Amino acid sequence: MKHMQNKLVAGGVIVKPDGEVLMIEQNHNSWSFPKGKVENGEDIFMAAIREIHEETGITDLCMLKKLPSFERKSLNKNCDPNDPTYCLNTYYFYLFSTNQKDIKPNDPDNEITNARWVSKEHVAELLTHPCDKDFFTSIIHQI
Repeated sequence: MKHMQNKLVAGGVIVKPDGEVLMIEQNHNSWSFPKGKVENGEDIFMAAIREIHEETGITDLCMLKKLPSFERKSLNKNCDPNDPTYCLNTYYFYLFSTNQKDIKPNDPDNEITNARWVSKEHVAELLTHPCDKDFFTSIIHQI
Protein backbone atom coordinates (compact mmCIF):
# COMPACT_ATOMS: atom_id res chain seq x y z
CA MET A 1 0.00 0.00 0.00
CA LYS A 2 1.36 3.41 -0.96
CA HIS A 3 1.69 5.82 1.94
CA MET A 4 0.28 9.30 1.61
CA GLN A 5 3.02 11.79 2.37
CA ASN A 6 2.78 13.47 5.75
CA LYS A 7 1.73 17.05 5.34
CA LEU A 8 1.72 20.27 7.26
CA VAL A 9 -1.69 21.61 8.20
CA ALA A 10 -2.32 25.17 9.39
CA GLY A 11 -5.37 26.80 10.90
CA GLY A 12 -6.82 28.76 13.73
CA VAL A 13 -8.85 28.75 16.88
CA ILE A 14 -10.95 31.87 16.35
CA VAL A 15 -12.69 33.56 19.26
CA LYS A 16 -15.23 36.40 19.38
CA PRO A 17 -15.21 38.92 22.26
CA ASP A 18 -18.07 36.99 23.93
CA GLY A 19 -15.85 33.89 24.09
CA GLU A 20 -17.56 31.86 21.37
CA VAL A 21 -15.27 29.73 19.18
CA LEU A 22 -15.69 29.19 15.45
CA MET A 23 -16.22 25.56 14.41
CA ILE A 24 -16.55 24.04 10.96
CA GLU A 25 -18.09 20.82 9.70
CA GLN A 26 -16.48 19.05 6.75
CA ASN A 27 -18.37 16.67 4.48
CA HIS A 28 -21.32 16.40 6.90
CA ASN A 29 -19.30 14.14 9.20
CA SER A 30 -16.38 15.88 10.91
CA TRP A 31 -16.26 18.94 13.20
CA SER A 32 -12.99 20.78 13.69
CA PHE A 33 -11.32 24.19 13.53
CA PRO A 34 -10.74 25.96 10.21
CA LYS A 35 -7.55 24.51 8.78
CA GLY A 36 -5.95 23.09 5.67
CA LYS A 37 -2.86 21.95 3.87
CA VAL A 38 0.17 24.22 3.70
CA GLU A 39 1.08 24.54 0.01
CA ASN A 40 4.66 24.04 -1.20
CA GLY A 41 6.74 27.11 -0.34
CA GLU A 42 3.90 28.71 1.62
CA ASP A 43 4.50 30.26 5.04
CA ILE A 44 2.62 28.33 7.76
CA PHE A 45 1.07 31.47 9.26
CA MET A 46 -0.07 32.74 5.84
CA ALA A 47 -1.51 29.29 5.09
CA ALA A 48 -3.55 29.53 8.31
CA ILE A 49 -4.91 32.95 7.25
CA ARG A 50 -5.74 31.65 3.76
CA GLU A 51 -7.47 28.51 5.03
CA ILE A 52 -9.50 30.45 7.60
CA HIS A 53 -10.68 32.83 4.89
CA GLU A 54 -11.57 29.98 2.49
CA GLU A 55 -13.43 27.94 5.09
CA THR A 56 -15.18 30.75 6.98
CA GLY A 57 -14.98 34.01 5.05
CA ILE A 58 -13.41 35.65 8.12
CA THR A 59 -10.87 38.35 7.21
CA ASP A 60 -10.88 40.43 10.41
CA LEU A 61 -8.30 38.50 12.42
CA CYS A 62 -6.03 39.55 15.26
CA MET A 63 -3.39 36.93 16.04
CA LEU A 64 -3.08 36.53 19.79
CA LYS A 65 -0.52 33.72 19.98
CA LYS A 66 0.90 30.65 18.33
CA LEU A 67 -0.52 27.51 19.91
CA PRO A 68 1.35 24.22 20.44
CA SER A 69 1.64 22.07 17.33
CA PHE A 70 0.67 18.40 17.40
CA GLU A 71 0.57 15.34 15.17
CA ARG A 72 -2.48 13.30 14.33
CA LYS A 73 -3.81 11.10 11.61
CA SER A 74 -6.05 12.63 9.01
CA LEU A 75 -9.70 11.62 8.87
CA ASN A 76 -9.28 11.39 5.07
CA LYS A 77 -11.21 8.42 3.70
CA ASN A 78 -8.05 7.18 1.95
CA CYS A 79 -6.19 6.75 5.25
CA ASP A 80 -5.63 3.30 6.70
CA PRO A 81 -6.69 3.38 10.37
CA ASN A 82 -4.52 0.32 11.12
CA ASP A 83 -1.25 1.90 9.97
CA PRO A 84 0.13 4.18 12.72
CA THR A 85 2.15 6.37 10.32
CA TYR A 86 -0.23 6.49 7.37
CA CYS A 87 -1.66 9.99 6.91
CA LEU A 88 0.09 11.32 10.01
CA ASN A 89 0.07 15.11 9.71
CA THR A 90 1.55 17.95 11.75
CA TYR A 91 -1.01 20.58 12.79
CA TYR A 92 -0.07 24.22 13.45
CA PHE A 93 -2.70 26.42 15.04
CA TYR A 94 -2.83 30.07 16.03
CA LEU A 95 -5.23 31.71 18.45
CA PHE A 96 -7.07 34.60 16.79
CA SER A 97 -9.69 37.05 17.93
CA THR A 98 -12.25 38.60 15.60
CA ASN A 99 -15.18 40.99 15.72
CA GLN A 100 -16.57 39.52 12.50
CA LYS A 101 -19.71 37.51 13.28
CA ASP A 102 -20.94 36.50 9.83
CA ILE A 103 -19.57 33.23 8.46
CA LYS A 104 -19.50 32.86 4.68
CA PRO A 105 -17.38 29.89 3.57
CA ASN A 106 -15.65 30.40 0.24
CA ASP A 107 -14.25 26.87 0.07
CA PRO A 108 -13.03 25.98 -3.43
CA ASP A 109 -13.31 22.25 -2.64
CA ASN A 110 -16.86 22.55 -1.23
CA GLU A 111 -15.90 20.45 1.79
CA ILE A 112 -17.34 22.86 4.37
CA THR A 113 -20.92 21.81 5.02
CA ASN A 114 -21.57 23.88 8.15
CA ALA A 115 -19.90 26.54 10.28
CA ARG A 116 -21.04 28.07 13.53
CA TRP A 117 -20.02 29.86 16.70
CA VAL A 118 -19.95 27.60 19.77
CA SER A 119 -19.51 28.48 23.44
CA LYS A 120 -16.04 27.37 24.54
CA GLU A 121 -17.58 25.03 27.12
CA HIS A 122 -19.14 22.97 24.29
CA VAL A 123 -16.28 22.93 21.78
CA ALA A 124 -14.58 19.74 22.99
CA GLU A 125 -17.80 17.70 22.84
CA LEU A 126 -18.39 18.81 19.23
CA LEU A 127 -14.88 18.06 17.95
CA THR A 128 -14.73 14.78 16.03
CA HIS A 129 -11.07 13.74 16.33
CA PRO A 130 -9.82 12.70 19.81
CA CYS A 131 -6.50 14.53 19.23
CA ASP A 132 -8.40 17.74 18.49
CA LYS A 133 -10.33 17.30 21.74
CA ASP A 134 -7.08 16.81 23.68
CA PHE A 135 -5.54 19.83 21.97
CA PHE A 136 -8.49 22.08 22.77
CA THR A 137 -8.71 20.87 26.37
CA SER A 138 -5.02 21.77 26.77
CA ILE A 139 -5.50 25.34 25.48
CA ILE A 140 -9.00 26.28 26.71
CA HIS A 141 -7.54 28.19 29.67
CA GLN A 142 -5.83 30.53 27.16
CA ILE A 143 -9.17 31.61 25.65
